[in-house]
Amino acid sequence: MIILWTAPAANILALVYTGAILGVEMALARLLTAILTSFVIGITLFVIFDKKIASEERVSFNGKILEKRAVYLLLLLIISLLIPNYLGVGRSYEFKVAIFAPLIALALAYAFRAFEKEGLKLWFMETWFFVKQMIPPLLIGVFVVGVVGELLKETELVSTYLGGEGLQQSFLASIIGALSYFATLTEAPFVKMLIELGMGKRAAIALLLAGPGISLPNMLAIAKLFGVRRAAVYVSLIVLLAALAGWFLGGDSIWM
Repeated sequence: MIILWTAPAANILALVYTGAILGVEMALARLLTAILTSFVIGITLFVIFDKKIASEERVSFNGKILEKRAVYLLLLLIISLLIPNYLGVGRSYEFKVAIFAPLIALALAYAFRAFEKEGLKLWFMETWFFVKQMIPPLLIGVFVVGVVGELLKETELVSTYLGGEGLQQSFLASIIGALSYFATLTEAPFVKMLIELGMGKRAAIALLLAGPGISLPNMLAIAKLFGVRRAAVYVSLIVLLAALAGWFLGGDSIWM
C-alpha cells in the first residue's frame, strides 16, 4: 500500500514539475516528507495488520530488479529532467532548452546503443501511452485551477483559513487534499494559485503531500480491496503525517 502513497506524492515527474513551478525548496520538502512518512505508514500498517502473517511466511528473492543498463538509462533520463529545471530557475525558456537538448540526446544515444530494437519499441509505446493519459487531464486541470483562482480572488477564504503558519492550517490543508481529487501533476499549479491567494508555506506542503497521495475515490477503492479497518488507519495516518510534516518542514529555520 505504500506504493499507493509514494508513487503519486514523490515520483520523478511530479518532483520536477513541482520544482519548476514552486521552486527547489518545495520539491525537496515534498520528496523528504514523502519518504519519511512512507516509512512511518509502512511500519505502522505492518505492526497492526501484517506482523503475524510475516512471521509465518518467509519469502526469498534472488533476482535483479533492474539491469545495469536500465539503471544507467534511468539516471540519464533523471538528469535530463532535473538539471534544466534547477539550473534554469529564473532563466529564459531558451536557456532550459539549450541544456535539455544535449542531455536528452545523450540519453537517447545510450538507449539506442544499449537496448535491442524490440525493447526500444516497447519503451516508446509505453511513453506514448502515458503521454495520452496525462496531457488531457493536465490541461483541463490547469484550466480549472485558473477559473477557481479567479473566483477565489473575490474572497478572503484562503488567507483566512489557510494563511497562517500554525498546525491548524496544515491540518486543514491536509484534510482538503485528502478529500480532493487531483489529476496527474495538477496539484502543483493548484498549490501555487493558493499561495498567491495567501496560503502559508506549511499548509502548502501539507496539501502538496496529501493531495496527490489520496482522494475520496481512492479511499473507497482501498477500503474495498484491503478492508475498511486498514483503509481507515491508512487514511488517518496520511492526513496526520502530512499535516505534521508540512508544519515542521515549512518553517524557515529548517532551510537556513
